[in-house]
Amino acid sequence: MSDLNHLQINSIEAADFLKTLANSNRLIILSRLLGKEMCVGDLEKDLDISQSALSQHLGRMRAEGIVATRRESQQIFYRIKDARVARMLRLTYDLFYLENQNDALDIPSSASVIIFPKACVGCEQMA
Repeated sequence: MSDLNHLQINSIEAADFLKTLANSNRLIILSRLLGKEMCVGDLEKDLDISQSALSQHLGRMRAEGIVATRRESQQIFYRIKDARVARMLRLTYDLFYLENQNDALDIPSSASVIIFPKACVGCEQMA
């Protein structure tokens, strides 16, 4: 396979991956799942998103192989399945949160907990 063919195939896969992540609600959901698993009920309590919207986002990410599930009794737990997600969240954090801090923007301290939990510091383990 030529380098161009290989690049074309990889660019299609990359575009599909980025399309799945290219939603603010999905980024927030994934940031909450970074380094841990959570049940749907806890995600719903944490996030300002309707149960039906949360289910749709989780369903799409599950279908795309981004998250995986585990059932325990009546609860379904979600976790990040694709290690590239942790790397992408870390990069997004560096590019958008740290860059904004360096530009002296007034970001509430709670924003880092909601958007990028402290678990992000240890996400090298997932990469």
